[in-house]
Amino acid sequence: DLSITDCYSPARGGGILNYGTLELRNVRLARLTTGGSGGAITSGDATTIERDGTISSEEVLAVNDSVIERCTASSGGAVAAMSPWMRFSNTSFDACSANASAAGGDVGDPEQDGGAIWLPQGALPVDLVIDRGSRFSNCIAARDGGAIQVSSSLGEGVHALRLIDVALEGCRAG
Repeated sequence: DLSITDCYSPARGGGILNYGTLELRNVRLARLTTGGSGGAITSGDATTIERDGTISSEEVLAVNDSVIERCTASSGGAVAAMSPWMRFSNTSFDACSANASAAGGDVGDPEQDGGAIWLPQGALPVDLVIDRGSRFSNCIAARDGGAIQVSSSLGEGVHALRLIDVALEGCRAG
């Protein structure tokens, strides 16, 4: 068991900045803040796709049987998701928020999306699975995506988001 609490980063990953393979199990991430993206975790760096279509990143994030609570960021209150492969199983996201003013970030930030999870525009194609009783409760985004916000536009990476046995309650945006 591990707890990471009461941490701050001015740019990304209030608790964890992951550029590799990371598996968390039975972890509590609480009261983590960043002025940028990913209040608890920023995973990945949006590495580019090679000419042959392969992804030039080995980044993986797996979070199991864990709690992420009261984390704040300008975008992605809990997680800024830029790793190509991510899975959250039996994980609770409670009272996380995407709000630049509350996070100490640039209040003119046009994003402020994804109260719990933010998949930014221009990131690699992301395969994100959230399953096995994971729960989002009372997460808030100042702009879009109270629980989850997927930014994607034509011609950029297609995101695969699979929600299986997931509860969303009391989340709001705007």
